[in-house]
Amino acid sequence: FKCLLKNKSISLEEIVGIEHLVLGKSKAKKLLTERQDHSREVLMEQRRQHNLEKLQHDHTEKLGEFSASRSAKSVKRARI
Repeated sequence: FKCLLKNKSISLEEIVGIEHLVLGKSKAKKLLTERQDHSREVLMEQRRQHNLEKLQHDHTEKLGEFSASRSAKSVKRARI
């Protein structure tokens, strides 16, 4: 870390933030978990749509709507 600090590649605050993320001491860990959960939910919805509607042409619009609604919920939680 000394080399990174010396070369001004990273700030001390960023190092502390990374340490907290790794140790699970910050909101960043919760954010990371929420992002992973969001991705998992979108992929599950994609799989569900694919299995239910194999004969239809394009599922991207429905999948986009689902993803946007999940993202909107995350934004609301972040603002609280």
